[in-house]
Amino acid sequence: MNKNLKVSLLLISFVFGFMSLIFFFERDFNTVFFIFFSMYFIFYIISGIKLLEILALFLFFPYFPLIKVFSILQKEKKYVEYKIEKPIYSISKSIKTDVVDTTPLSVLSKYGDTTQKKSSVRLLVELIKSEKINVSESLNVLKTLQEDDHPDVVMYASDAMTELENFFIRKIESLKKKLDSPNNIISYTNYIKYYLLSGMVGGNIKKRMLLNAKKLLKNKINLFPTRVDLIEQYVFFVELSGENSLLIIEDFYNNFPVQNLLELLIITSIKYRNYSVLKKFANIFIKNDYKTENEVIQYLFESGGIL
Repeated sequence: MNKNLKVSLLLISFVFGFMSLIFFFERDFNTVFFIFFSMYFIFYIISGIKLLEILALFLFFPYFPLIKVFSILQKEKKYVEYKIEKPIYSISKSIKTDVVDTTPLSVLSKYGDTTQKKSSVRLLVELIKSEKINVSESLNVLKTLQEDDHPDVVMYASDAMTELENFFIRKIESLKKKLDSPNNIISYTNYIKYYLLSGMVGGNIKKRMLLNAKKLLKNKINLFPTRVDLIEQYVFFVELSGENSLLIIEDFYNNFPVQNLLELLIITSIKYRNYSVLKKFANIFIKNDYKTENEVIQYLFESGGIL
């Protein structure tokens, strides 16, 4: 659906919802109230609704359409999106089309009332467990709620983190027995990553988990040397260990020169401010006439500041 049309439908839905709220507070439950209340849902449904948003539509009535509008406008890209016509390497994987955006819940975690914040916590936990949301971003939202001014919200968020800790441990133990394919290895190390990012583990246990994850991924990369996703996952754990991954990525790229790794190498060289590596591999990128969807790299080349 056209973005402008979708925004218009969401705004109309919000207006009808807000008008029905006025009637509700005045205890005037007449025909007009029910018409406005119905139109709130009808216009939202026309704009395109996901199954998991039905609950949010009730919980955050009548503001949810307005939150969605802010979410749509925030996602607007600043740079022109390039399509890679002939990628030299691609990973076949399923793309989730029903993943919920964390932006509305992040907004509510900051500006919602106590009831809305507690509802956001419950919804986040269920979405994380069903893998319907970005887990890393959701954990950050929960951490923010753990520092809320209201003690009920803090307790609710802390209980949720404990529940997720047990969930992550169960998933790690379950997947540990199924490390026979690259996809299972990615799932297994993803849950280790979420567990570590949650901040619920530290000290020697954290060090041991990091070491085991790196060892596993390095061994599996030897078995599946063309799986860029395994390499990227290994690099993530190297960074999480506090190590400089630049030389490691460069070594992987020299053995398997694909665009995915070249982009990672450019971004990492910027992070560590290694201009000589950046210039060397930026020239390779230009020489191969690659196109990219990475906005950081787009900006660097468009501004002319990379060479």
